[in-house]
Amino acid sequence: MIDFRRKHKKELMSEINIIPFTDVVLVILIIFMITTPMLVQSSIKVNLPESSLNSPREAAKTIEITIKDNGDIYLDEKHVRDLVALRDLLLALPIQNSPVVVKGDKVASYGVIAQVLGLAQKLGAKSLELQVQYKKE
Repeated sequence: MIDFRRKHKKELMSEINIIPFTDVVLVILIIFMITTPMLVQSSIKVNLPESSLNSPREAAKTIEITIKDNGDIYLDEKHVRDLVALRDLLLALPIQNSPVVVKGDKVASYGVIAQVLGLAQKLGAKSLELQVQYKKE
């Protein structure tokens, strides 16, 4: 007669299957890789003037002031009421050590752009820049 009873007890599996976990992590990584460049781009749309000057400089930690076509002023994507409020916000920033980049719409009032540049210079900015869109020749 054959004994069908097992002589050895079935041992518990002590290893964890991490393949499904790895698949989920890789999918999340791909999602972040795709969406991050979209989040980094500025959300304030400005129609920059074109220039055929030197190629753009490497991006550093800058103070970015945006002036829209209707005269609205933004400091690092935060809306600023007027030049007095802009001055108060710039006083709290390390304006002497960081380049100040002014992105003015090409139809924005030149007077507003000049006032913003003058204000930054009075507050001690050592590097003032106007951002333009480079022509592709």
